[in-house]
Amino acid sequence: NTPGMPPETPHFDTSIAREADAMAREWAVSAPGKISVSNCEAWASWTSQQKQFMLDQLLEMTEDKPLDVKVLEEMDRRFELTASKNSEVSFRWYTLCLRAGASFILQHAIQMLSSQGRMKFTRSLYRELAKSKAGGKAIALKTFKANAGGYHPICRTMVAKDLGARGDKGAGVLGLSWTTTTLISLAAYTVFAVVRIRNRKCPIPFV
Repeated sequence: NTPGMPPETPHFDTSIAREADAMAREWAVSAPGKISVSNCEAWASWTSQQKQFMLDQLLEMTEDKPLDVKVLEEMDRRFELTASKNSEVSFRWYTLCLRAGASFILQHAIQMLSSQGRMKFTRSLYRELAKSKAGGKAIALKTFKANAGGYHPICRTMVAKDLGARGDKGAGVLGLSWTTTTLISLAAYTVFAVVRIRNRKCPIPFV
């Protein structure tokens, strides 16, 4: 073995990525009454990863200038994105809509925040909800206070800091400081893990 580039440059088939990127570019330049997106019927046969890539590209392309809500409504009509059961797709779609101030997505985004607590979805979605014209910080705080007890302590603490979710004298939404709440949660989990180990079970549930 010697340092340097390999003797042959590997060639990868990027046709699937190019197809998704092309569609994202067509949607990115669309406007109400001027939507000309080809090959929409291919969406149904795409893999989840391909759909995610297309939405990722669209999010990047429209970061400085969000899509018009009418364009998003047409995209939803063609692809039924709001009805998707795929969390990865839903997260990207909700983000796209919240950035555009699309009020039709608000309850769906709140439902996602209320039904799961994965940091990769939860923290980012709260940020978008707080900034969105369709939501706002008040709605984000209300949603967080209603669901904070079900989140992992680390997730709860990070979202609380993002939203400034503290009451008088630094109290968290549960009436305790976030440090105290986190310590109590960790102590409870430690006891739970010890009990499982003594019963010859994995300390991590569902594994």
